[in-house]
Amino acid sequence: MGQVQIRVEHALGRAEAQRRIRAAADAQAQKGSKYVQSLTWSEGGAHVVGDGFEGTLTIGDTDVAGDVELGWKLAFFPLKIQREAEAYLREILR
Repeated sequence: MGQVQIRVEHALGRAEAQRRIRAAADAQAQKGSKYVQSLTWSEGGAHVVGDGFEGTLTIGDTDVAGDVELGWKLAFFPLKIQREAEAYLREILR
């Protein structure tokens, strides 16, 4: 229904950025996050399926980019979702 593109620059290198993002995702999973249903990791990032969204996160040497397809429940809030996702990633990658 709607699409959001996310991009956050970092100076960590790909390996450290992925390590931090994975650690944050694992912490959320242990808390019992109800928003993410599946998370499949690859060398270059992750594919995530959640409650009302699905997308791919690509982790590069200098940035993290995401393309997220929003379902009908979230399609009315693309800018809010984009801002919150980017802020969350900036916090992890600082």
